[in-house]
Amino acid sequence: MPRKVADVNDMSLEELDEVLQSQPAAAQDDTTPSSGNPVVSFLVALFVSALPVYLFTTPMFDLDLEANVVALGAGALVAAVLLTLAYKRTAEKEVRRLSAKARSRPARRAPTSKKGGKTEEVNEGASITSQAVNWSLFYNNFVFLAVFVMVALNIIPAAVPADITFVVSVVGSAAMVRFLFA
Repeated sequence: MPRKVADVNDMSLEELDEVLQSQPAAAQDDTTPSSGNPVVSFLVALFVSALPVYLFTTPMFDLDLEANVVALGAGALVAAVLLTLAYKRTAEKEVRRLSAKARSRPARRAPTSKKGGKTEEVNEGASITSQAVNWSLFYNNFVFLAVFVMVALNIIPAAVPADITFVVSVVGSAAMVRFLFA
């Protein structure tokens, strides 16, 4: 069992290697970044993918909600699942990028307290995860809505029935976000 040393800076390289080897692999493995709560991500994705339902029930497309509830619900649900996967992937990439950036600069320290005079390192893990999740939501929602508007209003011709236009534009836009942009 390695002897306990109060500070890593006081250890020799051999002692540091011994301490690192004695810790379990799960404690050392920091390669799986957190990407936020998947339930919250799914609820946000469901809301964003349901926004086009409102557009398609306006006089512009004049789609009857009661008659097409299955197509509208299925399209929004599939798009929500694809967007949730895109949120996760984008957030994980952003956590890796921000973590590498944080490792390359010196650790920040909290201000010195008047009583103890000790400084404590600021926990940047929560901040990095929060930034990554927020960026993921903003980026993927923006791209989804932009692609949806382009597909629904410009690419698919007006001769195609509105329910098919809805499903193709919503699911297609979510799939593009998931597989091309995330």
